[in-house]
Amino acid sequence: MKGCPLASLPTLFSADNAAAKPTIAYGTSFLETVGRMAGVAVQLLGGAKPGEVPIEVLTNHRLTLNLESATSIGAIIPPATLAHADSVVK
Repeated sequence: MKGCPLASLPTLFSADNAAAKPTIAYGTSFLETVGRMAGVAVQLLGGAKPGEVPIEVLTNHRLTLNLESATSIGAIIPPATLAHADSVVK
């Protein structure tokens, strides 16, 4: 993508897409969400009333920072942000 103005933009992906090498990946796990949705479906198909099935909210957000991607576009990630990251790709 040489010469493309979009090639130097930082990217932000969901947590499960960190393998695509975004500058920042943040969020909950899509795979975990789907697994919990399947559990709710099993309860409903088993005869539970929708009002009796508890509402679940995923609260375990993950932050992955990719220093290689950041460096390649000239972005500087502050040390305080690096300290809060769950994982850092170098």
